[in-house]
Amino acid sequence: MGVELAEHGRWYEGTGEHKGIKFKRVTTCLNTIRKPQLESWQEQQIYRGMREAIQAAPPPVIAVSSWADELEARVKAGIKARTEETTSFGIRAHDLARRLSSPLVAEATEVYNYDSDLDGVRQAWVKWHGVSNIEIDETEKVVYSEQLLVAGTIDFVGHDEHGIIIGDYKTGGIWADAAYQLAAYALLLKESGVQAYKGIAIHLDRDGTFFQHEVDNLEGEPLEMFLASRRIAFANEKLLWK
Repeated sequence: MGVELAEHGRWYEGTGEHKGIKFKRVTTCLNTIRKPQLESWQEQQIYRGMREAIQAAPPPVIAVSSWADELEARVKAGIKARTEETTSFGIRAHDLARRLSSPLVAEATEVYNYDSDLDGVRQAWVKWHGVSNIEIDETEKVVYSEQLLVAGTIDFVGHDEHGIIIGDYKTGGIWADAAYQLAAYALLLKESGVQAYKGIAIHLDRDGTFFQHEVDNLEGEPLEMFLASRRIAFANEKLLWK
C-alpha cells in the first residue's frame, strides 16, 4: 500500500490497494500558479538566443525567408540546450545534497564522486549543515494523500530540540511557491501520523553560499495556496464539451 513515482516522472502511481490510481505531483499542482520569475527567465533566453543566432548567421543579401527559418531553428535549439543544462544541474545538485544528507553517512563532509561544477553546491551544503542544528532522519521521503490524490517527495525529514522539520533544497532561488510546497508536504506527512512544526527551503548556490527561508505557519496561507492550485490542476482535466 502506498505510491511510487511513475517511470516517466509525471505523476505517482498507487501500489498495493491503491494500484491503478494516479496521484498528481505536488509540483504539478503548483505549476498552475503564474511564476513571473520563470517568465522573465524564459524571455531572457529568447533575447539571448536571438542575439547569438544572428551573430552566428548574419542576414544574407537574398533568401531572407530561408535565413529567418534558420534563425528560428537556432534560437529554439539554443533555448532547449540551456533549459536542459539548467534542469540537469538542478537534478544533479539535488542528488548530491541527498547523498550528503543521508543519515547513513558518518561524516557529512565525506567526499563523494560528483561533477566538478557541483563543488560550490557541496560547499554550500556543508556550510548550511554546520550551522543548522538539525538532525536529518530520512531523505527522499515519499508522502501522499488518499483524499486529495496528490503525492510528493520531501528532500529530508529531520528534527531539532523543538520537533520535526521538513526541508527542501533549491538551486534556482527561493520564491513564494516554496512555502506552498512545504505546506503541502507537511499536510501529506501529517496523514501518515507525523506532525512537522516547521519547514525550511535551502538555496544552495553554485558559488558556495546558501540562504535559508523558514516557514513556521504550515497551515495558514501557504496551505490555502496549495489547495487552490490543486483544485485548478484537477479542474483543468475535466472535459466540459466535445
